[in-house]
Amino acid sequence: MYEILLNTLEPFFGVGNWRSTMRQLVTVHPNYRGMASWDEPETSDIVYTDTNSHLTRLLIRLGYLDVIWNESEPEYFIEVKTTTGNCADRFFMSYNQYNMVRLTFPRLGMS
Repeated sequence: MYEILLNTLEPFFGVGNWRSTMRQLVTVHPNYRGMASWDEPETSDIVYTDTNSHLTRLLIRLGYLDVIWNESEPEYFIEVKTTTGNCADRFFMSYNQYNMVRLTFPRLGMS
């Protein structure tokens, strides 16, 4: 997800937006060998303040946001979930993460 956002939003997005303790695990890859780990408290894996509405306009164009968001500058808290297995495999979500999604997006029908 970091690479996708970096390639889409650079120069407005960078390593400072990747605020996950998982960052320390990618240093085995040559492209990330010198990357410092994230040692501060985590609010979300990726935090991005869209001061130029670049991500917001992209999400509108792709149909994920209503046009009413056009020219707004929200702060995005992006939580990344993955599995090393098949796409249909389960992934871990803490109760707090689940509860935050459930309360923030009640239309998803999560119960």
